[in-house]
Amino acid sequence: MTFIPLFCAQDKSRTCTGVLPLPPQSSVSTNSTTWARLRRQKYTFFDMVIHFKKIFLFRKKSYLCGSKNYTMAKKKVLFITPEIFPYFPESYISSICRFLPQGIQERENEIRTFMPKFGCVNEHRHMLHEVIRLSGQNIIIEDTDHPLIIKVASLQNVRMQIYFIDSEDYFKRKTPYYDAEGEFYPDNDSRAIFYAKGVIETVRKLGWEPDIIHCLGWISALVPMFVKTVYKDDPLLQGCKIVYTVMPDSFPEKFSTNFGKKLRQTNIPRECLKHFRNPGYDQIVQTAVDFSDAVSVTSDLKKRLMTYIEQSGKPVLEHPDDDNYVDLYDEFYDELLAESSDNA
Repeated sequence: MTFIPLFCAQDKSRTCTGVLPLPPQSSVSTNSTTWARLRRQKYTFFDMVIHFKKIFLFRKKSYLCGSKNYTMAKKKVLFITPEIFPYFPESYISSICRFLPQGIQERENEIRTFMPKFGCVNEHRHMLHEVIRLSGQNIIIEDTDHPLIIKVASLQNVRMQIYFIDSEDYFKRKTPYYDAEGEFYPDNDSRAIFYAKGVIETVRKLGWEPDIIHCLGWISALVPMFVKTVYKDDPLLQGCKIVYTVMPDSFPEKFSTNFGKKLRQTNIPRECLKHFRNPGYDQIVQTAVDFSDAVSVTSDLKKRLMTYIEQSGKPVLEHPDDDNYVDLYDEFYDELLAESSDNA
């Protein structure tokens, strides 16, 4: 079910404790059926007027947000993904991470898309090449410098460029998260830190200002926390909205016990690490939810995590089971930006 937050008629600065369920086939509808649903839900007349006013704003093609003049047909969306087809074998995750950015770009938006350059990615076949002007930075983890290498490749048939975060220390292994014996890499926590900071530092070096940062999967789950804490005063990132998608990529293993200590050394405030006493998959996802502005969920989500997401009060988009999801996300982004405009 798709949820859209309603502004309280009494206080436009906050949202109501409840959320308005809308039909799953459309995240925004203005027909008589929706009006009837609103009446059945017993919302006040003022709530309904405000709801349809917001829908009207979504349909408009331009709006003002702070000092920026946004155009609905021209958003800047940063995608931070775990894997992308065809660089990875085709799967549920790699397909979404390929066709969602592609679809958003085809709707006349500007995008940047990132993934880790795991050792299983064939550089020769996919014609990856290093971008010297973006490489060379050092990411410090546990008092050790790890050089950041940036490579790019293009999907020529759709004119889409992919940025790869590479590291001799973290991403040269042929298997992504488990070794040949099936053991969870003990430094997967450090790899997540490196990936998050590597993407952010690269975007800063590009001088590119995203309107939306869309993080998908656990490997990108630290990005929202970094953006809202360490980089909160960065002018390129201050005004962006963050969407986190919980993918079906859970695992039973725990991260190293000093995960929190590693994050503290990157200037993450101690009070932000409440989930890292015994860190695992659930804890890193909960952290991403805490620091995101909105959440989308895919199928087969743990009940405990779904409950946590619902209780967070964040706008939630349920990823549809079919392939007709690009327009839903495009409207979801517009809703977040329009809400930012209302609060400006």
